[in-house]
Amino acid sequence: MPLTIALLNDRDLAETLGKRGTASDIQLYNYKVRENDLTFVYPDKYPEKISPLLNTLDMADLALVVVREINKEVGEELIALSMLNFSNTMLILENYLTINDWNKIAKGTILENCKVLEKSVPVLLDYFESAEPKKAPPKPYVTIDHVFPVKGIGTVILGVSRGEVKRHEKLRLYPTDKIVEIKSVQVHDVDVNAGKNGERVGLALKDIEAEEVERGQVLAKDGSFKVVNELDVDGEIVGYYKGPVEAGKSFHASLRLAFVPIKIESINIESATSGTPAANKKFNGKISLQKPLAVKDGDKIVLVDMNAKGLRIVGSATAKV
Repeated sequence: MPLTIALLNDRDLAETLGKRGTASDIQLYNYKVRENDLTFVYPDKYPEKISPLLNTLDMADLALVVVREINKEVGEELIALSMLNFSNTMLILENYLTINDWNKIAKGTILENCKVLEKSVPVLLDYFESAEPKKAPPKPYVTIDHVFPVKGIGTVILGVSRGEVKRHEKLRLYPTDKIVEIKSVQVHDVDVNAGKNGERVGLALKDIEAEEVERGQVLAKDGSFKVVNELDVDGEIVGYYKGPVEAGKSFHASLRLAFVPIKIESINIESATSGTPAANKKFNGKISLQKPLAVKDGDKIVLVDMNAKGLRIVGSATAKV
């Protein structure tokens, strides 16, 4: 069963679990035995940059968080996981930490009482080999995480297939209007007729140069997404975020590996439902985007303050299109 796992805070464990693969600001490790096809994704440039963390989670079916101490990075990871509804999160607790220590910061979130796993390669592989990828969406797509030219082949993109993508299919490269044909499909460097749901695929594309393609673009049938420059949203502001959230404020929006500058055009913030100072606040409003973004109704977008000195995650916004 193909599965992509976000592995946080332990590069050595990632090196042990899989064979080193594609590397950039995120590092991939591959494990393939018989029908078991696991990809571990490690956010190599986090915490210096927050985008690798969000990109890693965007790619993953589930998350494995190694916690050696409760610090600001773990707190930011917890909030990112919570904003993306990563209920399928497992923990490895070290240095005598317990689930009660974790629950002190996770209380009231979907990450309270996460499953705790033993730091044992056989135990972890056994667990992941029986897990399942995200359910296939009604309209298949592949979000691009890496792209490069290959001599004699042309432009090749890498990504996780959500749903099935087939050789010779003609797909739109969102958010552009460009239609491209899939010349060939590979899974673990083996040619196949189609990439199945959850498989990590390499797609050779026809009629496009590598320079025209970038991370965060999406391959899908025309009509699968809506391309927008502004967006109505509902969402929540993280109570621990210290900066102002108001009309005219600029942030970044993270969605399916795209990382786009945005501006809040209008916003209405409700009072927190809890009386605690750190309680999240609901809001609704409109945002404008500095570059087009491919969205579908109900997409969960993470809002990021790149200039924040503390927590960089502002909150999340659900797209209404």
